[in-house]
Amino acid sequence: MRSVRYSLIYKFFAAQIRFGYYKTGDCLPSIEELTKIYHASSRTVHSAYTQLQQDGYISLSAGRRTTVVYQITEEECIRNCRTYYLARRDAVQSLRETLQVLFTPLMREGCRRLGPPEMRHIKEMAAKLGHGDFYVSFFCGRAMFLALKNRLALYLFNDVVSFYQFPHTLLRRWGDTVDKQRLQALSESLVAACDRQDREGLFRIYMEVQGLMDQILCLYIPHAGKFISAPEQIPFEWKVYRDHPQLCYSVAAQMINRIFVEREYRPGDTLPFYGELAEHYGASFSTIRRTMDLLEKLGVVATSRGAGTRVTEMTRVPDHVQDRSVQGILKALQEVLQILCISFNTIVERVALQTEELDVCAARLNQLDDTEGPTAFLTCMRYLLHGQAGFQGIGDKLYEALLLGLPLLGGRTDAPAVRPLARSLEAGDAPAFYAALKELMLHLSQTADSLMAL
Repeated sequence: MRSVRYSLIYKFFAAQIRFGYYKTGDCLPSIEELTKIYHASSRTVHSAYTQLQQDGYISLSAGRRTTVVYQITEEECIRNCRTYYLARRDAVQSLRETLQVLFTPLMREGCRRLGPPEMRHIKEMAAKLGHGDFYVSFFCGRAMFLALKNRLALYLFNDVVSFYQFPHTLLRRWGDTVDKQRLQALSESLVAACDRQDREGLFRIYMEVQGLMDQILCLYIPHAGKFISAPEQIPFEWKVYRDHPQLCYSVAAQMINRIFVEREYRPGDTLPFYGELAEHYGASFSTIRRTMDLLEKLGVVATSRGAGTRVTEMTRVPDHVQDRSVQGILKALQEVLQILCISFNTIVERVALQTEELDVCAARLNQLDDTEGPTAFLTCMRYLLHGQAGFQGIGDKLYEALLLGLPLLGGRTDAPAVRPLARSLEAGDAPAFYAALKELMLHLSQTADSLMAL
């Protein structure tokens, strides 16, 4: 699979050429410049440029500047831009909620962790704004996410950036003089904050930059809708399982949910035949077979000839704990728990649970033993994540990753007791409920870190 940085570079320049930001005869940044911007190797940048050349966008030759050769009219550029953003109108609105709930606390924490070298690099990029090289929004945000050392969070940032197609282009093409002057002033403030090593000031100014980008996009999309009808809407997708079959992992998570959370199956129960499962999940027979192989590695099921596939007790470390796929699931669990620990306060501040949902959650908790902390945590997070407005897609992915990691936690943790969670819900004591849930989450995060260290 090609690298994430390769994909970002290719998608960015292909879109910017189709949108008319770069025109025929324009020179693109040098490979050396892009290695600094994307934290990529020169080989990765060269590969992206080579693909752009093969697809007819640019001319690339040794010792000379890279120039755009793509032929497109101004009318086509305008239509391409309008069509692209109108097709993502609904998703952009949902992502705005996600950015407020997840990105803001993640960026604040990442900014807090920036070292002096990263601050210097951000200063250099911000200083270039006046020369027309406005990558600071992307570069600064990416530096914050890199500082978290969390692969899934970085994937989410990259996927959002690719989906938005770097909306600073809209500012340069459609923004007015006041907007551009404000952006210039913000750039100068970024430089000053980096000089002072003022991370909180840097974060605050960067959020103003993001706010300006969002404002331009919010104005542009309705304006574009005056000229063309909105095409079929394209949803945002966070590709959590980069190197693995998406459907296989999603089906595995759903099976774990049915076994350990919904309690449809008990230890010793036989699962339906592969053909039945394939029909139920709308998957191929081979996908179900791979799913069962994965569940067996996680210690969820055991398959034997003539006896079918049976659910096992969740009481031991899987025999295949060193398997690459199991290690990947454990790493994803560790990273999702870190994301939730950092953003937990903003999640609970914006949750909109109904009384009947809380009653159902309390009833489910009362069905658990006091030692089933991991299952209790998933039961609660399911309602919290699904209670976020415009958050379902990303919330579902977070919940999936938690489900996949549940077998690695269950039966191997001395988590805080489950009963206080249920009692606080029954009493309608939200602060006590959130405090108990956060304590449980922090414990599980430490357990995941310990398992990863082993």
